Amino acid sequence: MTLIIVDLQKGFLTSAAPEHLAERLACLLRKGIFHTVLATQFVSVPQSPFHRFMGWDGLHGTEQDISDIVLPMITAVIPKSGFSCANDALLQKLKEVHGGELPAKVFLAGTDTEACVFASAMHFFELGVRPVVLADYCASSGGMAVHEAGLFCIERAIGAMNVMRGAPDI
Repeated sequence: MTLIIVDLQKGFLTSAAPEHLAERLACLLRKGIFHTVLATQFVSVPQSPFHRFMGWDGLHGTEQDISDIVLPMITAVIPKSGFSCANDALLQKLKEVHGGELPAKVFLAGTDTEACVFASAMHFFELGVRPVVLADYCASSGGMAVHEAGLFCIERAIGAMNVMRGAPDI
């Protein structure tokens, strides 16, 4: 089974996100449930839509780094410059670790539930890969209300059966 940790970067792990999300994910990873753990790393590119339309120029310096707590347990870190993590590099890595084919299912965790996790779940769904969002291993830098709103939208868009609450019992 494959877990994709979306943008668990120091700059997104704010007090609103909760900061202990990385520790919760590390506990999950220590259980050895997932044979492959991929992490995405948002990288701001010049003149991106984030900069042009929102005035946001991304993370800088150590803010871009993946949390040190989970980094040693990650198979590979895949950069991305948009909301969805299902870019060519990540899809190629998934095929590489799954015998040349995309897996039937991926598990998603990370930040931000209402943005990058949501977009990634939608993208995998449209690719025909079942996304299972691990709700208690996601968070939002916008706070708990935004996280819950993101989960609501994910459930509405791809089905409540694809959002797993509580610790995975897989």
